Amino acid sequence: MQNCCTTTLGVAVLNYITSILNHRRVKKILFGFIISAFAISSCNDDYFNPDIDDKHMDKIGYNVNIADNDEFQSRGSSTNTHITVNKLDATIGGKDLYLHTVVKDTISKEALARKFSKSMSRGTITDSESIDEIAVSAIVINDSEAPKGWPATGDAQMYMNNEPVYEDYNWTTGRYWPQEQDSIRFYAYSPVGALDDESQDYTKGLPNMSNNEPGFYYRVSDNIEEQQDLLVAAAQYEGNYCKPAQINMCHALTAVEIHISEDVTDFTLYELTLSGIENEGIYGYKFIRNEEDVNSKDAGSWTLNDTDGQLASYQIYNNAEGLELTGTEVNLSENNLLLLLMPQELNESATISLRGRDGVLDKDVTLRAQIGGNGEEWEKGKHVIYNLTFSSTKIDYFIEVNVPNAANA
Repeated sequence: MQNCCTTTLGVAVLNYITSILNHRRVKKILFGFIISAFAISSCNDDYFNPDIDDKHMDKIGYNVNIADNDEFQSRGSSTNTHITVNKLDATIGGKDLYLHTVVKDTISKEALARKFSKSMSRGTITDSESIDEIAVSAIVINDSEAPKGWPATGDAQMYMNNEPVYEDYNWTTGRYWPQEQDSIRFYAYSPVGALDDESQDYTKGLPNMSNNEPGFYYRVSDNIEEQQDLLVAAAQYEGNYCKPAQINMCHALTAVEIHISEDVTDFTLYELTLSGIENEGIYGYKFIRNEEDVNSKDAGSWTLNDTDGQLASYQIYNNAEGLELTGTEVNLSENNLLLLLMPQELNESATISLRGRDGVLDKDVTLRAQIGGNGEEWEKGKHVIYNLTFSSTKIDYFIEVNVPNAANA
């Protein structure tokens, strides 16, 4: 009798389910179920099943940290920043207005010294102390070459598909390490709920990927308060490693803040908007093979989706009563925390707009600062701060880090 649990039946089941899912939303909700059903109906032909015996009973576990933050902390009391100053075609009370762009080389919770030390928002950044969950996918390959597809085919097999792992359970899983002749490659992201069901369609990004590594679709939330610090990692180990795998998560987005310096006065702010921003794309993992470090950092990149000119706009401040600027510095991102946005080369329409009342001229005005064009870019894992000021002087901004005394550690 023919086994009812065959690959042919699995394909038929998949085709039938797909044929009745004509609505995009239904596909989005049930994608994970379809993958699971197909895997079961095909008797796991495409999924790796380790041979478990008395000599091979080690379950996979992880050590998880944030690579960027840990390197930042280890450098001591400061980190690199890049500062540019541009004069705007805008004035307040007849005074020229300048935009200082400060780019930190890592996203962290540490306060930016000088003018920003008291108003820095801290609520949305994840570090090694606060990360408590990751989602992991994995493939097993019988040599060290790149996999030939996703889900894996040929000599590469899928082993995990978006499986959540939690610090509360000591980063342990119910999965076993593969055999000695195998290698296992992990692809992780955090937080677990950062991707919707549509994002978990790893095949969606393959045409844009190099080396056939997997990828996922991601869209930044229009609601600033719902934006998340998306983290990613890729790592490879030998099949018989049988110790906790080190997973070094990296920040996948760009943190953005907007400040108005304390020297800006005689202005009542009604509205501030950041506009002309790309907000969706496909992230493609790229594993760096390093013979001295089997857990090299993920060097993946974003491929932005073609949005047909439909760019995102984020309203950072909006109050009909207005905010009177009287000589106290204002962090306009503070109430809504940081903006966590898609890394991108900023186009010429990327703009910071302020609508308010010029107290000297006694009239309503709209001021605009173009932040895009000329190769301006938000890089993955960077922290960008825009400071509007009357000062044309480049301030030596730096990051102040409190590092515990080694003698007291």
